[in-house]
Amino acid sequence: MFPALFAPVSLATLVVIYAVRHDLWWNLPDPYVNAAFNLRYRTPLVPLLALGAAACAGWPGARRRYSVMSSTGLLVVLGIGLTLRFGQWTEYRQAAVGLSVYLHGGWPDKTVPLGDPPQPLRRMQGRPTDIAAAAEWVQGHQDVLVDCRYDHIYELGRRVGIGAQDPARDDIGQLAREGMESLGSDPLEQRFFADALARGLMRDSGEQVPHLVRRLDELKGLDGLDMAVARGAGRRAARAFAPERDDEHRARIDARVWEGICEGRGAHLASALTSEGRHGPRPVVPIDLLRADAGACIDGEAYARGLAFAWARYVGCDEPADRLLAEQPGMLVDWFNHDTVLTERRLGCRLVRGRLDVD
Repeated sequence: MFPALFAPVSLATLVVIYAVRHDLWWNLPDPYVNAAFNLRYRTPLVPLLALGAAACAGWPGARRRYSVMSSTGLLVVLGIGLTLRFGQWTEYRQAAVGLSVYLHGGWPDKTVPLGDPPQPLRRMQGRPTDIAAAAEWVQGHQDVLVDCRYDHIYELGRRVGIGAQDPARDDIGQLAREGMESLGSDPLEQRFFADALARGLMRDSGEQVPHLVRRLDELKGLDGLDMAVARGAGRRAARAFAPERDDEHRARIDARVWEGICEGRGAHLASALTSEGRHGPRPVVPIDLLRADAGACIDGEAYARGLAFAWARYVGCDEPADRLLAEQPGMLVDWFNHDTVLTERRLGCRLVRGRLDVD
């Protein structure tokens, strides 16, 4: 009898444990990116269901009524799970279909050589020798996949950004120049280099190094690198700046960084509309909700640039996605024919979907 009741008894025990330790299920974070992460406290159910099914099917001495009870319980659990999963298949599928297999996450690239003597600590790899080794690798190394090259370039920028954290260093401008000289003509290469360099100057929390403005000024004259780094810093910490305090933020933040904050808020609008493809994007967001999230950025070009770039990842690059983009509130539509906004859209489509034919 016990083998046939193994699954129901174990399931009841698990429910009792969850009732006693409510933190095992009550404090689950919002699965904003990956719903599978929400299953980590339910994984004990998987072996329980498997063992219960085996007991029901293969235990010869079990009474029929116990087998029926176990089978019925298993079918109920499976039915609930399948119903909930099918209920989630109503989203706008373009967000998931067609994405590149590899999406860059901003992590260090261990394939890039280190300087001499080797420094294994990543936070200490801002030495001139480390930066020179990375620049030489980027310039002399040929990659079959462009995504690998982007990772190498990001590592180069990361090392320059580590060096830029030290206020006593006076060679950052020269090192950044050498890094830029190792890049090609692809604008995405400069974006990766600038975003990685900005990582050393701005935290996700919005905390910036005290000498941020001085570092940006040192990058002037390097093909717009100061603006690119400032925008990368702003995008990185955009969610740390509350829109209701925008007057205060704009008074103390460099105008170049503020553009990046607006771009980050535009990107957040695209992700909020789709929640990474699990919810169908509404054609038009209520204007009051949009203003509350965008703040002072709502009618600016930078906000439209961020939205256009992120739209490629979260919604898509095909004709239906273009129609949804055009149906956003009027002050944004006015910017969607601007050259810089169209450029950001093309770059986003090329990066995450490999699309070269987007106008």
